Amino acid sequence: MIGVSLLAGTLTNFMSDGATLAALGPIVLPMASLAEVSVWKVGLVTSFSAAFANILVIGTPNNAICFGMGKDPETGERLLNVMDFVIFGLPITLLAWLILWLWTIHGYWHFLPWK
Repeated sequence: MIGVSLLAGTLTNFMSDGATLAALGPIVLPMASLAEVSVWKVGLVTSFSAAFANILVIGTPNNAICFGMGKDPETGERLLNVMDFVIFGLPITLLAWLILWLWTIHGYWHFLPWK
């Protein structure tokens, strides 16, 4: 599951979230059933990791809009550069992966209040 989440999270920074899921979903879900791993867990890990497009500008339209519109209105100087996304996006993505791994590997149902 960790490998699938790393693959989906890395790939989603180079293409859109939907395209990442469309490319990886048909591959990793049958692999999970062949490996006798919970298909639900692998599906959750894949879908959540595909939303971790924080590292590169091209990962999601939100990043591209912020980068494109991030100019000072008076001077016209750029307020964001590409390395800002890497510097701030990488720690956020690593933290999100750690939380996701704990949440899916140890079972999200243990954290539900009614269980």
